[in-house]
Amino acid sequence: MVETGKIWQHKMLCDEDNNINDINLYINTQAIHYDKKHSHTHFEFAFLQNGSILNNAQDKTERLTKNTLIAMRPECVHQLFIDGNNDYILFNIEVNCDFLRNVVKNMENMDIDNIFINPIYYLKCSDQEAIELNNLIMLAVQNQANKQKKQFCLKLLVVYLFTKLYIHLNDYKQQNTSPTINSVLDELKKPENFSLNTKQILAKINYSQEHIIRLFKNVGLDSPNKIFTKNKMDYACTLLSSSDMKIVNIAELCGIYSQNHFYYAFKKYFGISPTDYRKKFNFYKR
Repeated sequence: MVETGKIWQHKMLCDEDNNINDINLYINTQAIHYDKKHSHTHFEFAFLQNGSILNNAQDKTERLTKNTLIAMRPECVHQLFIDGNNDYILFNIEVNCDFLRNVVKNMENMDIDNIFINPIYYLKCSDQEAIELNNLIMLAVQNQANKQKKQFCLKLLVVYLFTKLYIHLNDYKQQNTSPTINSVLDELKKPENFSLNTKQILAKINYSQEHIIRLFKNVGLDSPNKIFTKNKMDYACTLLSSSDMKIVNIAELCGIYSQNHFYYAFKKYFGISPTDYRKKFNFYKR
């Protein structure tokens, strides 16, 4: 692990024989929480088996809950924060870059950089997927004493993880080939629309709320209201972390004209107050 400025870069862990494996598995909990801002020299998958945690990545914060899978490129800079008194169990899977590139090439005859485009992805696992993931992780843990068997189990796990990511990305592309969906998603992102409600926004672009709700549901997207709320909260995070603007003014830019309501909505969404979020993530005056 090396420090570059205020950001630590994690190298792959060595085993007991001081060798670097293609894949490593380790665990984070509240008792051994690592809270430094860092990136990696490798790809990393992380599976939140239990509890919840805050992850600040690429200057945006997500509150992660049980059965969330995270996929990160090496250059992704992120920082984990404990979500109140809530304990958590997070399995981290380090994957050597060359190994993963070869896996992808053998599976799809494609370059991983054409698939794994963004620095980070969050995927919510179904109950069945969570069971399958837990089973694969436990197989590796149970074969801890046998290095060959452990690496074989971890390779099965990585293939499963990448397959899930690949399916997720393909589904996302298919969902967003619809001009109607794209136009609605664009409108829901615009800060100038944050003073409106979703019904007013959809009316402005000549769509009925019932039609769009049904269309979003058919392609597996969250409801327009849920997406709109997330966009407003993400915008609030950006302003809290990158400016010295008063919180009451940030609330108004997000279409919330009661500071108490804004505090309640923000804390309900992220599990942390806007004031505490600014203390943790604002580098404006540092």
